[in-house]
Amino acid sequence: MTSQTFHSVNLSKIPFVGDLELSSKVAWGNDAKEFFRGNIIAKVIEVNGQLLNAVNIYGPAWIVPASVAVHKTAMPATGSGVSAPGSGA
Repeated sequence: MTSQTFHSVNLSKIPFVGDLELSSKVAWGNDAKEFFRGNIIAKVIEVNGQLLNAVNIYGPAWIVPASVAVHKTAMPATGSGVSAPGSGA
């Protein structure tokens, strides 16, 4: 079997202002985020005075372990769960 190495990047003509800390109100969401941490790049950029989130998620066809995939809390039916920096949400 051949060893493979993958890398993810966010490319932007606009400089990054900082890192965007992603989190979930449900434990399994945070567990999945930690498990796939190398596949998620989250940065903040500023365009015309407005802060915007730039998120890159590489989703390979990997099986999510049952310990990460099984959840006891249902996700809300609406809303992305992502808010703009400084919105207080």
